[in-house]
Amino acid sequence: VPIRSDFSLMVGDVCHNARSALDHALWQLWLKKHPSFDGKVTFPIFDTSDAGDGRHGFKFEATRHIKGLTEPQQTLVESLQPYNTRNKALSVLRDLNNSDKHRVIQLFAITAKSEIFEIQTIKGQPTVGRIKYRIAERVEVKDGTILAELEFPPDFVGSKVNVNAEFLFTMAFRGSKTANSLNVDTTLQGCIAAVHSVLLQFEGEFLGISTEKV
Repeated sequence: VPIRSDFSLMVGDVCHNARSALDHALWQLWLKKHPSFDGKVTFPIFDTSDAGDGRHGFKFEATRHIKGLTEPQQTLVESLQPYNTRNKALSVLRDLNNSDKHRVIQLFAITAKSEIFEIQTIKGQPTVGRIKYRIAERVEVKDGTILAELEFPPDFVGSKVNVNAEFLFTMAFRGSKTANSLNVDTTLQGCIAAVHSVLLQFEGEFLGISTEKV
């Protein structure tokens, strides 16, 4: 099942806009403390605080992006990192957006589930519980893909059987380190929800409410 090329472009736009919302929010926090700030900052997204090599991880690489924030704001940003929240959605968003900068995001079609699967024989033999079948779920759809397998009892040999089947298909990511084979729509929904959660955490800062606990 071919995937329309513009789907990848639309998915890339979603990822870019969601990632940019985080960057813009961080930049606005810089401006609150440094009104003349004109630098480039990116909302840091790291899977570890310290990768163990003394160079990588939030502890070493995020400093230049958050050093202009207040100490409570820096603590807030770190608390929102995937290694603290145990939510990989921001990591997935980061990787998809980074991939989209250099190439079109790769998608492929997979089976989602069987919407309708009915079996009837021409001679009217009862089929309930007698014909076993297996539906292929979450497999890549291409020429020759087996969507379902049926197993008939011996007395059905030579019988004519009608199968009424309707399948739903969806798209999955290919080639992404954190999103490979994940369902596109649910993954994007998770990424957007994670971004929304971060922005809600920043809401107090934009309203002039300190992040320090009272």
